Amino acid sequence: MTIASIDTIQPRDLAGQAVLIRVDAEDDLKLRDALPTLTFASQARARLVVATHIGALHDAAPRTDAVAARLSEWLGHPVGKLDDWKGEAGLRAVSHLTEGEIVMLENLAFEDGESAGADKMADELGRLCDIFCNEAFALAHEVRASTVGVAKRAKRALAGLTFERELTMLQTTLREPRGPCLAVLGGALSKDKLLLAEEIAGRTERTLVAGQLVFPFLITKGSIRSNAAVTEEMVGIAERMIAAARQHKRMLHTPADFTVVERSAFERLSRGEFFVPPPVKNVAEDRLETDHVVCDIGKATRWSWSDSLGSTRTIFWHGPLGITEIDLFCEGSRFLANEMAIRTWPALHRSVVGGSCIIKALRRLGVSTERIRHLTHAGLTALHYFAGRPLPAVEVLSQVQESKPRPFRILIPLDGSERDLASLHAAAELAARNAEIVLLHVRSGPDEEEYPGVIDIMSQSEKLERRIESERVFAQANAILASRGLLSTHQLAVQGSPRKVIPRFARRMKIALIVWVAAGGFTELRRRHVLDRTPCAALVARSR
Repeated sequence: MTIASIDTIQPRDLAGQAVLIRVDAEDDLKLRDALPTLTFASQARARLVVATHIGALHDAAPRTDAVAARLSEWLGHPVGKLDDWKGEAGLRAVSHLTEGEIVMLENLAFEDGESAGADKMADELGRLCDIFCNEAFALAHEVRASTVGVAKRAKRALAGLTFERELTMLQTTLREPRGPCLAVLGGALSKDKLLLAEEIAGRTERTLVAGQLVFPFLITKGSIRSNAAVTEEMVGIAERMIAAARQHKRMLHTPADFTVVERSAFERLSRGEFFVPPPVKNVAEDRLETDHVVCDIGKATRWSWSDSLGSTRTIFWHGPLGITEIDLFCEGSRFLANEMAIRTWPALHRSVVGGSCIIKALRRLGVSTERIRHLTHAGLTALHYFAGRPLPAVEVLSQVQESKPRPFRILIPLDGSERDLASLHAAAELAARNAEIVLLHVRSGPDEEEYPGVIDIMSQSEKLERRIESERVFAQANAILASRGLLSTHQLAVQGSPRKVIPRFARRMKIALIVWVAAGGFTELRRRHVLDRTPCAALVARSR
């Protein structure tokens, strides 16, 4: 699905245009995702109107003054506030904005028509702008007046820079998942989320269920009698999932053991009354008691679940495995994330971890998240996408006739030396944001494809050493690309002669441009020989 993003418009053509940018301010992680788009449009001298919601709709939601203040600090640019934005008052206020000026609307959660996608509210928002830009990818699975309705009414509807990047990453990773597939599903429990889990379980070879999502399954299996958050309908869905997995010979696992604390101790811990950690037990699934509060997956489950990581090719993980707001109960999520980094290989595995709660926890605990293929704060949107559900806010943008040219692929060969920096910086200088960047770590030695048994004779320690080396090379490369707002879509590690391997992969992956260093580790290329064999253009970067 192709959508047009705001950078399809030349900055000179944005100058003076009224641009309504929908952001998600539910937490700072999602709000920061909008900064590249806000900076781009402001520097292009557009007149910016920022819309968002905070808190539950139809509820006593807070005002957006604090959000405007945070954006002012992060952007280094004052962000004004517009309380009365409907009707003539709103039109007059927006018309008086100077080029590059930013103003934020009052909380959309105050408006009855927001969650219902009401036409009247969408009309009001549409009148405020020449261009609508959606930078709230975490809401793409919902139909709202401020995301879907206004996009239909605006003169021009576009995606934000991060919105487009998020969609591209999900499409690259999950649109045609490599099998076997593994889904790890945790976090909060709701009927809608359980229905999504049912659809995902039907698309994957193995599904692991934890967090609050596991309670309907525990009731179905007789491990617990009831839970306040579980309805009869949820138990019915769990029973259906277990029966379907058995019928279609798919694996559906709940934890074999849990980390638990006594209810009275957990309540005291939640109130901050403990100065030392309370007694924590590890109990089997069939030994759960009424007074136990399930806080995390157990030790045996951590190891057994991690064993399934290496044999899969696509891993989708949504939501924490325990109560990650308390560090004491983050061990299951931390352990599995670290094992994912160790047991998966960028050339073979595609992995997506989604949800603000799990990402916050992993970063707080110091997990090496850069080794995970894609982290997304838009957890529910990713869940809908992987379940095969439509994304209304994406579909309305895909109807825009103007779209970007088809992105071309850039191949960057790497050898792990300091000279890689030259080719990475050269590629970053010329790559468009929608370019597909392929990183190719070329290791010297017998050609893997000509002599396929060469890897099999290596010891486990040698294979692990090779993997760690390539992960270091890719992490350094991605850090340089990320500093320029770019990302790699493919990472491959191969062994063989560079002058054979590079043209081979250029042909195989239909590369449009190769960027490489002509000195140092690639001296043996003999520039002329590579250029003669390369089926595309090549940019030769000179190392310093």
